Amino acid sequence: ASGEAQPAVVMDIDELLMGQHPIPSTLMHEGRHLSYLDPSNSASTSRQSGSLPVNSRQQLPLWLARSLQQRNHIQIELPACYGNSYREGMRSDPGHMNLRDHSEYYFEIGKELSELLYDEQLVEQLGLAFNRRAQELINTALNAGAKADLSPVMQKLTLPEKRLLEAGRESTTNFEKWRSRKARMESSQLVKRTKADTNTQRSSRQRR
Repeated sequence: ASGEAQPAVVMDIDELLMGQHPIPSTLMHEGRHLSYLDPSNSASTSRQSGSLPVNSRQQLPLWLARSLQQRNHIQIELPACYGNSYREGMRSDPGHMNLRDHSEYYFEIGKELSELLYDEQLVEQLGLAFNRRAQELINTALNAGAKADLSPVMQKLTLPEKRLLEAGRESTTNFEKWRSRKARMESSQLVKRTKADTNTQRSSRQRR
């Protein structure tokens, strides 16, 4: 019925933020009424023409680039941070790469671009690089002390990697607390047993 309440649309904040990432794109057709997408256009120029010429290059948010690419209105260009030099870095030493400077959703954006551009090699290399970086983060979380300054490491991490490191540190901290409590309990029980044994020995000598 028309009077029935419609279900609420729940938007994932990470999806929204990732969708705002600018993607270099080239228009395949005249972009009618799209001149507002070009920041170099003044307000008066936009009102007069309202269009973008064929082959004009624009930085479009990922959500819009995805839609226009799927309808063959634009051709997405692979950003330089997913190009050959970065791929070589991901193959040789991914742990030292500062990916946060490009996007806190570097891997997720790369995965989506690989699907839009049918670049199977890119998604494969991204997966391998993420796994290697994740293993290093787990090792860091397990071996770093509770008060260790990890800010130099955090500065180069994507958002999911930060969450992974923080979860690892929290687990390590909780384990150390449990081990400390366990040691105190065992020490207390040992003291009680020692006292009990001592009292038993005293009672035995007194009966003699």
